[in-house]
Amino acid sequence: MMRFRISLPLPPSANNLFANAAAGGRYPTKEYKQWLRGAGWIVQAEKSKQGIPSEPEQKKPYEVTLVFGMTRQRDIDNGIKAVLDLMKKQGIISDDRWVDRLIVERLRQKPASGNVVVEITHYEPPAEAA
Repeated sequence: MMRFRISLPLPPSANNLFANAAAGGRYPTKEYKQWLRGAGWIVQAEKSKQGIPSEPEQKKPYEVTLVFGMTRQRDIDNGIKAVLDLMKKQGIISDDRWVDRLIVERLRQKPASGNVVVEITHYEPPAEAA
C-alpha cells in the first residue's frame, strides 16, 4: 500500500494563487510559482527517499491528511488546493478528483517538522460503504 508523508512550507493563501490577466483569463502569481518550485524540490527529494514510483497508480482512491501549522488569521481550507495541485504535479497522486477522503487539521503552532504536514495513502472505503 502506498504511503507518503512530508512536511512542507505553508503555501500561499488561496486568494493569492492566481491573478487576473488584463486580456482575460487567469495566471499563477509569482508567489505561487515560487512556492510550487521550492516545495516541488522538497517533494522530489522525499519521493525518492520513500521509494514512491515516478508515476502514480491510475484510478486509485486516495486518503489525504493535511495538518496546517497556522494561526486563526487564515481559513483552515485556504491551503488545500495548492497542496493537492502540487501532489498531482509532482506525481504523488494521479489527480485530486481521486481523493475520496480528506482530513484537515489546524495546529496553532507550527508542526515540529514544518508548516504543513501531508500524509497520503490509498483509501479503502469501509465494507458497508463499498
